[in-house]
Amino acid sequence: MMIRKSGKLFILLSFFIFYCLCIRFSHAADTITQDQPLLDGKTLISAGEVFELGFFSPGKSKNRYVGIWYKKVTKRRVVWVANRKNPVSPSSGVLTINSTNGNLMILDKNGSNFMVTTDSATNQTIARLLDSGNLILIEGNSTNHEGRVIWQSFDYPTDTYLPGMKLGVNRTSGRKWVLSSWTSEDDPAPGNFTNGIDSDGLAQFFTWKGRQKYWTSGTWNGKFFSLLPEMRTYPIFNYSYVSNEDGRYFIYSLYDKTRISISVMDVSGQMKLWSWFEDHQSWFSLSSQPSKACEFYAPCGAYGICDGSTSLCKCLPGFEPYSRRDWHAGDKSNRCMRRIQLKCGNDDGFSRLSGMIFSGHARVLKNSSLSLEECESECRRNCSCIAYASAHDNRTGCSFWDGELINLREISDKVPDLYVRQQATRNGKF
Repeated sequence: MMIRKSGKLFILLSFFIFYCLCIRFSHAADTITQDQPLLDGKTLISAGEVFELGFFSPGKSKNRYVGIWYKKVTKRRVVWVANRKNPVSPSSGVLTINSTNGNLMILDKNGSNFMVTTDSATNQTIARLLDSGNLILIEGNSTNHEGRVIWQSFDYPTDTYLPGMKLGVNRTSGRKWVLSSWTSEDDPAPGNFTNGIDSDGLAQFFTWKGRQKYWTSGTWNGKFFSLLPEMRTYPIFNYSYVSNEDGRYFIYSLYDKTRISISVMDVSGQMKLWSWFEDHQSWFSLSSQPSKACEFYAPCGAYGICDGSTSLCKCLPGFEPYSRRDWHAGDKSNRCMRRIQLKCGNDDGFSRLSGMIFSGHARVLKNSSLSLEECESECRRNCSCIAYASAHDNRTGCSFWDGELINLREISDKVPDLYVRQQATRNGKF
């Protein structure tokens, strides 16, 4: 933030003092102290030389930002930015510890300062870059590197999801861990797209464009996300979902720890999975979601099915377009409706749909010994249950749906069948 004119003289004087200190003390260590600030042109390097922190200019911009990137990757990809909205002038920035309150701050020659952290309650702190890519502020001094962690960059993600980083909600502080795209390749300020977990409490990722849902991974079943069938055959991230009194979040490690792989909320609105291939000295995009019409959020509306091979929409058996005029005009988002309303009686049956992947507000019975027939009986007893499926590939356990069915996608992969509640007609058909 810009300071008042009355304070500019003090900041300018402080800047030049820090500048002189930088010339004397700045080096390629992993730590910043009050006596060892970081000058633009110098970098921090984590102890194992995995990550590097320093000033950079993105794309064609001349503005300077403090960022973190992989040290040994020749094609730099910045994974975190400290001052996304507050760039500093070229070749004039200093990253230092405030001697009054112990917070990490950025100064420049124009008299500007930007507080990277605001959590410190002591002036005895140091900042350290870890091999995980996490920048931490520690309560201590230059001789005590094992103090209490006051602040960490992993609590303030930018556009990149790193191994060990959480995406979700901190129930203690109320803070949400979300990714947000850059505005453009030249500007790391938060853009139009964000990615985080479902605010309704389900274990799934969402991408939002503004406030509108744009894409979903589908629900997590402990092994893969329902709308990401490729995870079955080519898993890269080893996800864990945690829900306790402290928070609700996803965290992951890499199955292949020898390869650098990251997930990025791209400026295009796609969640992109990037891997660095050392042999080719290049980044490769292994996955981009959404990339096809059926992968966008609810492309065919409620009770509509999107054909994964043709991207065409159709209604579930026993359903028809709510507005045929809109449907034939190309607007498939208006939803489908039942031809015959349910009465919740003995005439209710279940139509079987094969080759279908789906998501939504499912509740899962963790008793893995339940058979498919027992799932049907359980659903039939509950009038609000509109569909069920096996929770596991071996046709055991139950998933039930009580709300509208959305994000239904028809694919060729072998997936558990979906059984949708229907009211039978006089001739017994749905």
